[in-house]
Amino acid sequence: NPTDKPTPIPTNSPIISPPTASCTDVESFIHRGVERDCDWVVAGGRCRGFAHLCPLSCDDECDCLSNQRVCASDDDCCSGVCAGGACACRGKRQSCESGDQCCSGVCNADNRCGDKRKPFH
Repeated sequence: NPTDKPTPIPTNSPIISPPTASCTDVESFIHRGVERDCDWVVAGGRCRGFAHLCPLSCDDECDCLSNQRVCASDDDCCSGVCAGGACACRGKRQSCESGDQCCSGVCNADNRCGDKRKPFH
C-alpha cells in the first residue's frame, strides 16, 4: 500500500550538536592593537594565553581550563586554582578529588595530592 507522506531519506552524515552558549569561541578579539581570531591562536600555538577566548579550538576546554591557562577565578580552572591570573596545579598534601588537580598527577585515597608516580623496577 502506498503512503501519502514521503519517508525521510537516510543519511550517513553525523549529527553534530551546536556548542552551548557557555562554550563558544569568540569571533575575533583585539591583541596588541591587531584584530585576531581563534585560527591565529591555534596556528601559532597560543592556547596557553587565549584558551579562555577559544575553548573549542583549544582542545575543547569547555568545562574548565588546563594548567597554565589564563584565568579570572578558581572556578575557571580544572584544578580549582587560579593563581596570579593563570591556572595552577595543587601541590603535595593539598586536597584533591582527582589526579588531574595535582601537580604530581596523583590524588591519594585520603584526597590529598601525593608524590609523583614512581616507575616499577
